[in-house]
Amino acid sequence: MLFDTLVLTCLCRGTAYGESGKKIRIEPDANERVAFFEIDENSNKYSSFRRDLNVDGPICDLIIFYTPHDSRDCTKVLCFAELKGVNVKHALDQVMTTYQAIKDEIPQDYRSEIKWKGYILMRGSAPKDTKRLKAELISRFGRGNGDISTTEDIGHFLRS
Repeated sequence: MLFDTLVLTCLCRGTAYGESGKKIRIEPDANERVAFFEIDENSNKYSSFRRDLNVDGPICDLIIFYTPHDSRDCTKVLCFAELKGVNVKHALDQVMTTYQAIKDEIPQDYRSEIKWKGYILMRGSAPKDTKRLKAELISRFGRGNGDISTTEDIGHFLRS
């Protein structure tokens, strides 16, 4: 089961994650709930995400769960995040593969309660094809739900 795997083998302590000199983070407000799940077995040797979900191909670094309230009737956010140097195309592939694997695991009755997002945190200046790749993210997740950025604080993105 998806959340068994995420909670038992991928849950991070806190609301920040760093890799290769980059760090993604959020400072949650009082009523917000945030959980970071480090799913890539290359950085989390305990992750059984790929095996349990039978995922073939590249996966992103994190799945971030975010909800703005404590109530059961509000929208939940699942954000697929990848920290990347300059190979943004590969990061996009990782985000898309992970999204497809998760989406199929969520029961149909609950999919409408989820706002799907994709975020690629890159280092330095943008490669030439970043606009096109960002357009692909937006095409998959919708306007305001896909971004390629150098901004480490993901709070504004998750809240929008």
